[in-house]
Amino acid sequence: MVVDNQYRNAHLILNVLKKSGFNVIAVEDRETAIEKVKNVLPDLILLDIIMLGIDGFEVCSYLQA
Repeated sequence: MVVDNQYRNAHLILNVLKKSGFNVIAVEDRETAIEKVKNVLPDLILLDIIMLGIDGFEVCSYLQA
């Protein structure tokens, strides 16, 4: 899962990983990431550090809990 509030960044990473054979989803905010993780536990989550309202470290801590 790629979490980045910048559409271009998220989809650039998504496309690179998909071309390498990975099954990837991209989301643009914390709330969507949290909802997705409730249904599917990804093997890896790439988080943007600087997001609106909350940073990637806080999202990481929330997801770990």
